[in-house]
Amino acid sequence: PFEHPDAFRRFRLMDDVEELEQALEYPWERWTVFLHPVQQTLVEKQFNGPVRVSGSAGTGKTIVALHRALYLAKTSPDARILLTTFSEPLARNLNKKLKILAGNQPRILERIEVAALESVAARLLASSGRGVSLVSNDTVAEVLKEVLSETTEPLPRSKQFVLNEWLNVVDAWQLEDWSSYKNFKRLGRKTRLAEAKRAALWSVFEDLHRRLDERDFETLQAAFHHLASEFKSRKNKPYDYIVVDEAQDISPMQLKFVSALSAGGVNSLFFAGDLGQRIFQTPFSWVSLGVEIRGRSHTLRINYRTSHQIRSQTDRLLDNKVSDVDGNTEDRSGTVSVFN
Repeated sequence: PFEHPDAFRRFRLMDDVEELEQALEYPWERWTVFLHPVQQTLVEKQFNGPVRVSGSAGTGKTIVALHRALYLAKTSPDARILLTTFSEPLARNLNKKLKILAGNQPRILERIEVAALESVAARLLASSGRGVSLVSNDTVAEVLKEVLSETTEPLPRSKQFVLNEWLNVVDAWQLEDWSSYKNFKRLGRKTRLAEAKRAALWSVFEDLHRRLDERDFETLQAAFHHLASEFKSRKNKPYDYIVVDEAQDISPMQLKFVSALSAGGVNSLFFAGDLGQRIFQTPFSWVSLGVEIRGRSHTLRINYRTSHQIRSQTDRLLDNKVSDVDGNTEDRSGTVSVFN
């Protein structure tokens, strides 16, 4: 009976007394990075292109990402590996757990760089010698305020709308001319804009572009865009493998940046994320940016963190199937919890 697949969800056979004693004496931190046999398959599988592992909260996506980075480091002795995510706090958490998981293997850890995408971009930008300064959204808002104070034409929308349109459309997608903005499909933006209103807004954005350039200011999204263009044409890439956690919240330019930094080929890009947990990003097409995961999308269905009762109630907030813009579907209907 212990050979049945369902038994592997619930039981771990111990070979001897020493193994049982070790399990009972393990500190809690070690159990937080425990890998289930079902997850092990994805960690060790060979993929001939980008892959995305999804699953509801508590199914172990981050643990799989950690083990994947460590597995690649162990099986590819000369490989350079980046374990990354979209925010600094999440990156620090990944680094902490990786050290717990790796244990006393300093040579392995030396080849895995753990950093937020912003930190990676800032380092590469500093070494490029381009002489620009990365600026925050608050600084951009101040420059935009200057532009609007000198604008004589009436705005088609509020000042806050103009800022959000810049952040979520123009800057997010690095639209650099009127034609690009005029024809852009504003997915996720609830307010429709006629061409005349777009034209009025573009005159503001054009002025904002000019003032940022004059001051050698560069937004983070612009940095991702320019670095991606630079590294895409390079033969020697900074990393052989890149593992991205919380991938549902990376921006279009971050995705483009990640794709350009990897060497390409087998096992080059591994994403872990859940469309149902997306908070910061509006939906966008990964295929349009050259990242195709169709046929290489997998859903984890064993939940370790949430009881059956809580999970069955929270699952009612989302459909059983969640689809992205490219038509990839995450089916969470078969998710089970390991405890009541």
